Amino acid sequence: MFWAAAEGNVEAARSLIEGGESLVSHADNTGRTPLHVAAFEGHEPVTRLLIQSGAAVEAEMGAQGFRPLHLAAQVGHLGVATVLVEQGKASLEAQISDGSSPLYIACFKGHTDVAEYLLGKGADLESANLRGWRPLHIVAARGHLKLAAQLINMWKADMEATTFDGQSPLFIGLCLLLRGFRS
Repeated sequence: MFWAAAEGNVEAARSLIEGGESLVSHADNTGRTPLHVAAFEGHEPVTRLLIQSGAAVEAEMGAQGFRPLHLAAQVGHLGVATVLVEQGKASLEAQISDGSSPLYIACFKGHTDVAEYLLGKGADLESANLRGWRPLHIVAARGHLKLAAQLINMWKADMEATTFDGQSPLFIGLCLLLRGFRS
């Protein structure tokens, strides 16, 4: 089943499921399931089939506890994220070990389309990780200016929110800008 998920081979996955040897929610020694693999690889049809066949949408992988939606957000697979949320009812607020949500991860990687989708579905823009960083903090730190503008203008992100060590998104952005001038 892992091979079918990695290759996006719906027919092989369906054949395994119909043959009774699907291992749909079987996890390897890291907690990775076929759904994690399909989500990371961006295979929307296999993701859909695995969910229909009872795959565990909230299965946690590795020490950090990545769920399939975190992986889809990390690599920017909007179609897979949509299937996980709408068909699989994946939690928008699930956190990995550092407190990062799927929205935070999409923002970290600069995946504007995934971030906007998650926000449109009700993801909490002001949810902070264990360091007090919110999505606007990380887009400022990573230099994702277009996404920062959208979070502020369209979604009304709190520009004055501070991390646990007192840094605002503006301060973080200015530090990035100043480092760029010294390079």
